[in-house]
Amino acid sequence: MNFTKQSDGSKIDLTGATLTFTMKKDDTDPDVDAVIQKDLVIQSPATDGQAILTLTPIDTDQDTGDYVYDIQLVDATSSVSTILKESIAIKQDVTITA
Repeated sequence: MNFTKQSDGSKIDLTGATLTFTMKKDDTDPDVDAVIQKDLVIQSPATDGQAILTLTPIDTDQDTGDYVYDIQLVDATSSVSTILKESIAIKQDVTITA
């Protein structure tokens, strides 16, 4: 994911920041009930604001259905903001391996 620009077009400096991905069945569920919660790996924090989220097969081995997720930024001054909030659908496998 690339968070290189703020709404005014300036680059986001992620030096000293943490980005956390949280996925839940419902956005009102407590964080302890999240089906996935993990930190992103920040790449080149001061220059390009890029971060990588790696999901494993175990992470995505969830019941089929709709989920909500967000990415929360805690910057170097401990200021917290949600920079992305979306929904995602987990669907049943279509490939059957022998």
